[in-house]
Amino acid sequence: MGLGAGTVRKGLVRNGVGGALLLAACLALAADPLQPPVLLAPGAGGGGGNLASQCSDGIDNDGDGKIDWVGRDGGGDTGCPTPDYAGGECTDPECAPDPHAPGVGLASLPATVTGWPGHFNSPGQAGCPSGSLTANTVYQYCRFDGGIYVDKDNVTCYGCLIRASGESAFAVRVQGGHNFRLLYSRVEPTGGGSPPYAHTAGYEYGYYLFLGTWAPTTMQRSHMVGYANAVLVDNAGCGPSSPCTFRGNVFENSREDGGGLDHTDGIGCTSNPTCLADNLTITGNTFIGWQVGAQEVSNTNAIAMQEGSVDNTGYANLVLTRNYITGWGYALALEEGPANNKNNLVVNNWFGTEYQPRFGPMRQWSDSMGIWAANRWNVDSNGAWRYPTASDDGKFWYPGDGSTAAKHATDYNGNTQVPYPEPACNDGVDNDGDGNTDYPWDSGCTSPTDTSE
Repeated sequence: MGLGAGTVRKGLVRNGVGGALLLAACLALAADPLQPPVLLAPGAGGGGGNLASQCSDGIDNDGDGKIDWVGRDGGGDTGCPTPDYAGGECTDPECAPDPHAPGVGLASLPATVTGWPGHFNSPGQAGCPSGSLTANTVYQYCRFDGGIYVDKDNVTCYGCLIRASGESAFAVRVQGGHNFRLLYSRVEPTGGGSPPYAHTAGYEYGYYLFLGTWAPTTMQRSHMVGYANAVLVDNAGCGPSSPCTFRGNVFENSREDGGGLDHTDGIGCTSNPTCLADNLTITGNTFIGWQVGAQEVSNTNAIAMQEGSVDNTGYANLVLTRNYITGWGYALALEEGPANNKNNLVVNNWFGTEYQPRFGPMRQWSDSMGIWAANRWNVDSNGAWRYPTASDDGKFWYPGDGSTAAKHATDYNGNTQVPYPEPACNDGVDNDGDGNTDYPWDSGCTSPTDTSE
């Protein structure tokens, strides 16, 4: 699945030599969606220049039959996690691992998350107006100071810096735009700053989904701070032919709740009766709660699928795998609701001890809802919590565990597969050897739950 033919926009490039190169790139991309755009190096002024990267030079540098950035067209070399990756092509698909190492916890997470190749690295770039974005356009390294509104199809933000502030403000509002992708980008309060983010300085919604009709959307390798609700699914239209995918992101440092005014969640579903959260994949993300003194600021749930028993819509085909969660109120809330809560996969997640939750690991589950397996504790005695029992490291987390006092030496329901096998299109492995891994990058994957690449 490619980014689609259309326009490549960079806030950096306005005129001069850089503008001419960008025009050539746009014409090439519009004429041939498989043709890599000419990428311009971040820098001052409008000149720029070609990136000296093996991942955007049109050459098969490592002789594996695959060329350049995989996100360009769904093909390409999996050794290229981004077009400006400086490490060169490599044949190992783990060149772009999850942002945390499972079982290691936050120790392997880059301190500012800017260690990821190609992550936004020129936050001073401007020239990209906030508001409604243009259809069939790739926005690269843009800075949006007033949030963005996506109501057009086939829009991608790559390496962007998106800012918003206001008690009820939206940073990214996707309402009617199909196939939106937020890749290697950062979402933060206007003016930047550092935590703790005051209630009035942050924003209400980081990534708000109100699609209305079935439409895929992807958020990958992005970093979000200063939110009340990081991702809110509201009439999102995540369905069998239009999966919504959140992979490898970091959500941390929510804004202060204003004395209980906010219902602070990581990725959650609204109480709106039209919440459509089927076929939602949340894989390899890091959710970090945080404290001011002894007070946990992230006051509710990292993954908050908790409205099913209220609005009678239920959840089905949720894939919640390889996430790392520390702090929060509950790590995970999957409400036991109507009969159509089914076919959900909750496996290989980690409950970290860097920060102490208000309540515990889990809020509500029924075995009729799907598979629960190989979800474990990661004990970090050096975290802010100062968790005292090192021997609990690697023990199992059961779905009924509403307290941090509960942990188990053997897995739930007698499972012995650790890690638990995931669908071929969501397991982090290039199963068919074509150089592409998982949905949406492998064209043989129709969804993350597809069992064959």
